[in-house]
Amino acid sequence: IDGIDGLAAGIGIVTSSIFGFWFWLTGNISYTVFSFSLTGSLLAFFYFNVFGKGKKIFLGDTGSLLIGLVIAILGFSFLQMELAETGITDIQSAPAFVFGILIIPIFDLLRVFTLRIMQGRSPFSADRQHLHHRLLQLGCSHFHATLILIIVNLLFIGLSYLFQGIGIIWLTSVNLVLAGLMSHILVIFARLKTQKIINYNYYTFEIWKELKARKKIEEKEPIEEPILEFAENTGID
Repeated sequence: IDGIDGLAAGIGIVTSSIFGFWFWLTGNISYTVFSFSLTGSLLAFFYFNVFGKGKKIFLGDTGSLLIGLVIAILGFSFLQMELAETGITDIQSAPAFVFGILIIPIFDLLRVFTLRIMQGRSPFSADRQHLHHRLLQLGCSHFHATLILIIVNLLFIGLSYLFQGIGIIWLTSVNLVLAGLMSHILVIFARLKTQKIINYNYYTFEIWKELKARKKIEEKEPIEEPILEFAENTGID
């Protein structure tokens, strides 16, 4: 999910902060420091990655893999420690809750892998079928697409916490169904947006060709009113 500015860092900030807060509540100081160290590093990176102008920086493969590795360690550590925790910090359906925390990278991974395999391609081949690519198709900037996915991630975290009592299987199923529904709606709107742009460009080009042809054939012949009106509105000379 490091395909646009700020997304990998933003999701990393959210997930490492949630894990760090829980480790702090349970008194696991070493993992608390570990979690918030990642959060602090990503906050500094996020600023220069998103808002940097003359000093803009980017993630490489090593950077994104390191974020994923640390978050994976935090997630497994959370699950291991949760087995022994009781009281206000006890999380029911802990595996499903972790799935809710990591819903954006996990679901996006499962989704694009499935699509590529169904298309007869390697699951590791590059394409533009990620969720952030669909948001870009709708006209979102990198920052707005990142912000939308971070908000969605926070909503799933809240949902997973509120409904943790329904059980691991049910909570995981609810998260998957909601994520699938939201991504399907996003894909539909993105395709409609793309088709409108393509059709608009096509008809603009066709009318432009017709105008040029008519001018060459007979300069004095009046141009049909609808075409003339379209040319004036679109600025075609």
